[in-house]
Amino acid sequence: MILPDYMIRERRVLTPEGDRPMVEPYVGRTVHETGLSYGESYGGYDVRIKQNRSLTQGEFCTASTVENFAIPNDVMAFVLDKSTLARQGISLLNTCLEPGWTGFLTLEIVCHARGPVLLRAGQPIAQIVFQQMMAPPERSYAGKYQNQADEPVDAIFEGVR
Repeated sequence: MILPDYMIRERRVLTPEGDRPMVEPYVGRTVHETGLSYGESYGGYDVRIKQNRSLTQGEFCTASTVENFAIPNDVMAFVLDKSTLARQGISLLNTCLEPGWTGFLTLEIVCHARGPVLLRAGQPIAQIVFQQMMAPPERSYAGKYQNQADEPVDAIFEGVR
């Protein structure tokens, strides 16, 4: 089941740091000066990019979100493109937020437009869709990206020196 707006808004998670909302800061649907919406949507939450990025065709970059996440043990979330940006040639690699994961999301962005395309800090960049799992997994996420920093985080390979 995909969580609707009111369930995303009301859902809280008990973390070692205390009781937290799934997304913070949480805002109702808001329109940015670029004409893109962010915050609460009907079946997800539209996040903002934290850093300025300029891309030309074929370029790849990472950035992080303004929003911080605390994913409940019985929820899995997915990063999706924002349709207005996709129509301009900007796509995100569609990754997932595992049950129990906390931190700032690192976004992987690709430019298919002839460019240059400027992504301004604070502008909407992606939609997060939250799905209720039938049951929590046997273990919560305790991997290498737990409590991810408030900046883009490079790939971390396990067991590689």
